[in-house]
This record gives sequence, C-alpha cells and structure tokens, in this order.
Amino acid sequence: MFTGACAACKHQKKRCPPDCPLAPYFRKKDDFVRVHRLFGLNNVVKMLERVGDHERPKMAETIIMEAKIRRDNPVHGSLAVKAQLEAEIDACRKELDFVQKQLNFLKKATEINKEKEQLEAKLDKCPLGIQYKENAGEGSSSKSCA
Repeated sequence: MFTGACAACKHQKKRCPPDCPLAPYFRKKDDFVRVHRLFGLNNVVKMLERVGDHERPKMAETIIMEAKIRRDNPVHGSLAVKAQLEAEIDACRKELDFVQKQLNFLKKATEINKEKEQLEAKLDKCPLGIQYKENAGEGSSSKSCA
C-alpha cells in the first residue's frame, strides 16, 4: 500500500487520509497537476468512482495520458495522436501491398526461370542439327528430336 501523502493531497496542502481515493494513482506531482488543470479534482474523483475497483488503475493511467497528450497538443489532443497513428497504419498498408506485389512478381519470375531451364534441358538432349527421318512407305519427311 502507498504510504505518505499523495500528489493530490500535497497539491492541496493537506494531510492524506488513509482512504484517499487518489493516493494509489497519483504519486507524481507533475502528473496530478496536469490532470487537475485539465479535469479538476472533483471530476477526477467522480471518473474514478464510476468505474469498478479493477478498472481504476487503467482509468487513472488513461486520465494521466490524456493530460500529457493535451499538454503536448492543446488544440487537437488525442485526436492528433489518432490521426498520426492512422497515417502510419495507412503507410504500412501501402508498403505491405508493395512488398506483396514484389513477392508475387518474384514468384512468377522464378516459375518462368524454372520453365526456361526445363526447356533448355530438353534442347540440350537434342542434337544440334535437325534430323529427318524418312517414313518408309510414304516418301514424306518429318522432324524429330531423339
């Protein structure tokens, strides 16, 4: 359990009671000051009370993160982060499409090279000159590779 005054109580210059609802979540004064400026003390307490006990640490973490993001980008806040991440995802998708097209091209080129090697192997078995075999009864000639 947390001992000593939490950042919220230090900020308010009061003694931290043992059942302080903010003590487990606000140990750094900078975090609390940003959260306090953005949401206000009563709103933070209300937000934490609205969620279950098991969700409060994540809620406090989210509130702190939102305050930090709002400090870095006061106009757009977390929407700017969302837009940046969506742009990165879009760029990654385009790169993935490009790599898949290259992979398909190389697979096709490999298939063509295999076919070429097979044909060359068949040609190597044939003599260099074209041989004609006479059919005994008809007098016609035909090309064949033995």
